Amino acid sequence: MVALIVIVALPLSIWGGVRYLKKKAEAKKLEKLIPFKVVKGDFVVKTQAAGTVEPEARVPVMPTFGGRIEEVLVKEGDAVKKGAVLAWMSSSERVALLDSAKVRGASAEEQKMVEEAYRLIPMVSPIDGEVIKRAVEPGQPVSPNQNAFFISDRLIVKTFVDESDIAKIRTGQRAEFVLDAYLKERYEGRVVSIAYDSTLQNNVTVYEVKLQPVTGANKLRAGMTAEVYVEIAKKKNVLYVPKRAIKHKEGDTVVMLKPKEGPVKEQSVSLGASNETNTEILKGLSLDDTVMTPSSSIPEEDTHVVNVE
Repeated sequence: MVALIVIVALPLSIWGGVRYLKKKAEAKKLEKLIPFKVVKGDFVVKTQAAGTVEPEARVPVMPTFGGRIEEVLVKEGDAVKKGAVLAWMSSSERVALLDSAKVRGASAEEQKMVEEAYRLIPMVSPIDGEVIKRAVEPGQPVSPNQNAFFISDRLIVKTFVDESDIAKIRTGQRAEFVLDAYLKERYEGRVVSIAYDSTLQNNVTVYEVKLQPVTGANKLRAGMTAEVYVEIAKKKNVLYVPKRAIKHKEGDTVVMLKPKEGPVKEQSVSLGASNETNTEILKGLSLDDTVMTPSSSIPEEDTHVVNVE
């Protein structure tokens, strides 16, 4: 009889231990969650896509004949006007005559005669813009059609939008972009161009969209990569929660609801639009309900985080 009791008691003790450990694990998991009070407010829906910083017009400046660069007047990043002198160069004939005169030990008067007969030739900017690349230095020989400078009228952010969203994009629309070089900064832009012709990327039809920076233009450098967000809709007075509060479980969509009394429980919800941080709630939650969400999903500036006992 004693042996029988021991055999029965052992499985019961194991089951009790497993149950205790499971409850402890669940409690520890809940400790990592932060309460978020559901609020009603304006909700902005945005597209998100990778982008690059490029010159809208990249104009090369080239010598029309061979020679040597004598003086460079600009550096990369300088703003220039159309017709501004970028550099002075000597023609091949001028170079040959002056070098020969120096080798022969010609008089200063003779060298001056050569300099006056063969004047320096200016290289000028063809447009108003900014020097984005300087490829020559004083004393450097150059040949016809060699790229000496590149001038850009302005730097823009170029991205590609999926065909399913392109109908929602229009010129003048507000956008934001984050440069990989300045991840903590978010800059504003405006849509200035939408391509009529499509492009195929990874078997997906996309359209080129160009943004003109409104802020952060001085931080842009050609070739930088960016993450681009274009506003495609703005909804007013909607309920929303952080995206990471949403869970998909066995074909259902749920959040972890913290009632005013009692333990946290799963609550089924119906979802609306989403943006990069939040998701609209159509059904299942009410104003001032509190849901539990991972701490990393709450922005530092969010004011709807509350302490719940």
